[in-house]
Amino acid sequence: MSHADEQKKRRRDIVTKLNKRLRKETRLTPWKDNWELESAGRGLLSILDSPTADGVQESLETVAIWKARFHAIEALPHAVESTAMLAEIYWRDQSQVGSSVTELRLAYSSAIVRCINGFADALQQQRFVAAPVSAL
Repeated sequence: MSHADEQKKRRRDIVTKLNKRLRKETRLTPWKDNWELESAGRGLLSILDSPTADGVQESLETVAIWKARFHAIEALPHAVESTAMLAEIYWRDQSQVGSSVTELRLAYSSAIVRCINGFADALQQQRFVAAPVSAL
């Protein structure tokens, strides 16, 4: 093997190692940058201060866009999806947009159970033997 071929092989090996490292460290997200994620989070949580805030509706639309953008690859992070779900239900409850009391109760209970199960599942995957949610 000539000296030029050896150099090409070394370069190829280095590039392969760098690509493997980048694949491990690089994370694909539906938001453009951390500012967009934090802005949506602030908008969702602003509902606690003012249920009629425009930021809430805008943040809910942003999360819907993220879901559409990220659905083909994988699901949204559980914390983002749960926060958006709870904020949307609370917004509907406070703005009284044609929802019956029973419908709101079912929506709240479903969102809370889904939130708890999502966090419990992450904890269960770290255990050898499954434990009840009350023990987690």
